Amino acid sequence: MSTLHLSVAAAPATEHEALLVAAEHFGLLPGQCLGSTPYTLAAYSERIPDAHHWYF
Repeated sequence: MSTLHLSVAAAPATEHEALLVAAEHFGLLPGQCLGSTPYTLAAYSERIPDAHHWYF
């Protein structure tokens, strides 16, 4: 299994921006965003602003 590791220089600053990024993540890699816990788009977007690395 391959892993994509992204270093995030500027995470989304607002809830709206985080929701847009979350939608892009779900659209491109829907199964990869969920991990071992099923997340809704809104719940996943809440995790994005605090992350300095994204793994897929």
